[in-house]
Amino acid sequence: MFKIDTIRKWLAEYSPLGLLLMVLPSFIPADSGLTLRMNLLFCALPGLLIAALQPKTVFKQPGWLLIVLFTAYFSAQQLRGMLPLDAHIVRMSATTAVMILGPALLLSRIRPGRKLYPAVMRIILLAASVRIGYELVHFYSTAPFPLARFAGMGHPVTGSRITGFAAVLAGAFFLQSGPRLNRWDWLPLLAAPLFLAAVLYSHSRSTALAIAGTAAAAVLGIRSRMKKTLILFAATAVTFAAYTASVELAPQPAGSTKTAVTKDFSQPASKEKKPPRKHRYAVRRGGILTTDQRGLVSAHARLDIWQDHLSRMTTPQDWLIGKGLGMNAFVMEPQPAATHWYQWTEHGWQLHVHSGYFWALYHGGLIGLGLLLALLSVAFFSAARAGSAGHVPAALILFCGVCLLFNSHRLLVDGGADYLMLFVPLGLAAGFPVSVHRPKH
Repeated sequence: MFKIDTIRKWLAEYSPLGLLLMVLPSFIPADSGLTLRMNLLFCALPGLLIAALQPKTVFKQPGWLLIVLFTAYFSAQQLRGMLPLDAHIVRMSATTAVMILGPALLLSRIRPGRKLYPAVMRIILLAASVRIGYELVHFYSTAPFPLARFAGMGHPVTGSRITGFAAVLAGAFFLQSGPRLNRWDWLPLLAAPLFLAAVLYSHSRSTALAIAGTAAAAVLGIRSRMKKTLILFAATAVTFAAYTASVELAPQPAGSTKTAVTKDFSQPASKEKKPPRKHRYAVRRGGILTTDQRGLVSAHARLDIWQDHLSRMTTPQDWLIGKGLGMNAFVMEPQPAATHWYQWTEHGWQLHVHSGYFWALYHGGLIGLGLLLALLSVAFFSAARAGSAGHVPAALILFCGVCLLFNSHRLLVDGGADYLMLFVPLGLAAGFPVSVHRPKH
């Protein structure tokens, strides 16, 4: 009995290291295969060990049970979409489920009062600051500043979501660390505007909108942390003002106001060797305030893509349980009429839905969409009611919820930005009770 209690205590103290191992690879050069094996060994297996040692406690966590239900449902959809099954497909689906459930359960044991928690958060923010700061300088040493869309973290949109995650994390941790400003608070305070600048210079309007999660974190702490809240708002305002001024004062390139695509996906890749051509950067005139010819911020491409997906849902079964989830979770076409929306790959023409909610609806039907909405709602309200301990997960869930409106490739079968933004905050929030019983006065 003594040994089991010791293991339980050790796992609770170890849990912040799981957060470090899950988040840090996004900000350091790391081999994806090695990262997967590390997470499996040091995050997933300890989480499953918690379930084995504390089964009654685990199944009293509604947030974690919703994660189980969501994962089980879409794992079944994945198997359904990849018939006929073989051992490789079943093993892949089982590994995906383990990589979601185990780490989420480990993260649910994290509390800000743990000894390792502040150190882990500072290491993450320091690594992210070094990486993003370097990428900004390196990228704009050759790309035209400021109208070229910052793509130092990969794709401008995907990279902006990762840096946006870091910005919200820094802002929420700054408030969570206490009402008084001390020397350790300077790291998140300086990091948050740096990350915000990286998001803004990616000119990703959807991610800039989702940065409202930082403001949400400030609202949660405004009563007891008024001074820090005002400081954070001031740093955010200065960063946004500097970005707006730089874009407005920049020399405007000739040509269309639309984004200049760096690569042409309208035709399959040719095997013939072509002479190298000068690299072109994606440019968005006006930054995040780019407008169309009518003077409006246009989102017509996504509206057309969503309409295209909805037009394929032609039966009651499609609306109830969706189309199923294949290996790549993309809409496939033998030869689409509108090639500028589709991307040619070795598997054929592909188009992803550009929305986590439409992804859940298309592949999982109304049941899948309902599960996703319930998952986000329960996690947010659980974290929001937990006081300062829930600042980080509540802010990250808000950020993720807005991002999912306009951007998402696949929520279950991809270990990239979607996994980072969704399952990390959901795991952090899963340990909080759904309702807090306050004593009667």
